[in-house]
Amino acid sequence: MTPVTTVIFIGALGRREALAAWVESVELVDEGDHADALLVEGTGEALLARALAMRSSHPDTPMVGLAHEIGEAATLVNTLGIDALITDEDALESTLSRVASAPATRSLELERLVQRRTAVLQQVKRQWELSFDALDDPMALMDADHRIVRVNRAYASALERDIVDAPGSTCYALRAASSQAFETHESGRCKSCPLRGTIESGEPSLVFADDTQGRRWAVSSHVVEAGAEQRYLLHYRDVTREARRLHQIAQADKLSAVGKLAGELAHQLNNPMTNIMVFSELLAEKTAEGSSLREHANEVYESAQRCRRLIQGLLRFARRQRREHSERVALGHVLDDVLPLVQHRVDKNGVKLHLELPSTLKPVHAHVADIEHVMVNLISNAVKACARGDTIEVTAADRPAEQLVELTITDSGRGMAAEELAQAFDAFYTGHPDGEAAGLGLTTCEAIIAELGGTIELSSELGVGTTARVLLPMASE
Repeated sequence: MTPVTTVIFIGALGRREALAAWVESVELVDEGDHADALLVEGTGEALLARALAMRSSHPDTPMVGLAHEIGEAATLVNTLGIDALITDEDALESTLSRVASAPATRSLELERLVQRRTAVLQQVKRQWELSFDALDDPMALMDADHRIVRVNRAYASALERDIVDAPGSTCYALRAASSQAFETHESGRCKSCPLRGTIESGEPSLVFADDTQGRRWAVSSHVVEAGAEQRYLLHYRDVTREARRLHQIAQADKLSAVGKLAGELAHQLNNPMTNIMVFSELLAEKTAEGSSLREHANEVYESAQRCRRLIQGLLRFARRQRREHSERVALGHVLDDVLPLVQHRVDKNGVKLHLELPSTLKPVHAHVADIEHVMVNLISNAVKACARGDTIEVTAADRPAEQLVELTITDSGRGMAAEELAQAFDAFYTGHPDGEAAGLGLTTCEAIIAELGGTIELSSELGVGTTARVLLPMASE
């Protein structure tokens, strides 16, 4: 807005006192830093110098010049680019009113502009907050000291905190106090932390971390605000299912290759092993009772029997074929058929077996033979891990929210170390003494359950025991 600049020739008006009273009533300020208008008065060159200085220091402020001589008034008009020269009383009041109202009009326009921009900013801020809180993945806005500025509702819920309590706390302290803690250094900070890399490089960073509940998280960090108040966004995504699926795909590929090799080896070994068993048995029959030769022949026969069992396991593993059509299977009925197959070993080892399968348990989509195979393997493994007097508990429960049935087999046996647990599903890996197992039991169980659309998990603690948890999809009504 162009400032209003007016020169009033006092000599033509002859009313200096009246003019001064009017100037005071409209609050024209003389040389003020935040003036509504500037009032300049004087004579000769001093008047012109003063007017020029005031215009230079306040280029956007209206100015009223009071000149006592017509020549001085004309000089101001020519030098400053004055838009009006008033020499009569009629024009005085309207011009001064225009000068006085110009700042008020400009102030009102600025106020309205500020209000509009404030409203837009508030709307944008509200939309951002709603979007941030609507996201299902936990997210947190951080500063460079790992302190939380703001979190969304998913983050607060995951760490069991109220959303208003999180700001000011460090992210690692909140997580350590929750049920989803990550592994930490002695300093308390998480070992898998992407934020350090982002702070140092200014680039996005991604790490993977496992919490104490066995979930795998992809944790990424990003710079979201530059400058003195730099901020970082931490994004947590639960990738447990994707990790399991990738593991299952890798296992399936490995099992396919191993299956072909196992089948070929089993066929090549089966006939020679049969001959060894037959001839060692004949040799034992032809020798005298109690002779050392007969004892050696019996040892050969028993060793061949163990080899034969391994070969049969290889053949069963190699011949597994995917069946397209499943049926409704009641786990309780399958367990009734399985018990006679494992009861002898349970009794022989002096293990206590407890069953808790509710009669209201929903059926699952599966094949009876497959479920029998899984149950026999898992219960047999539990028996082998137990000493006399230990217990095995077989329980099942519906999980209607997820449309799953959960089967759990827990033993109080020797348990497994972390290294052994990590290899439990690997083909040909076994924690049992040499010759007792082919190391394909859990591998086959995992393949069967994956084909049925389910999952199997093992948790174990050395000296405490092991739990196998199987999740299978419910059969539709």
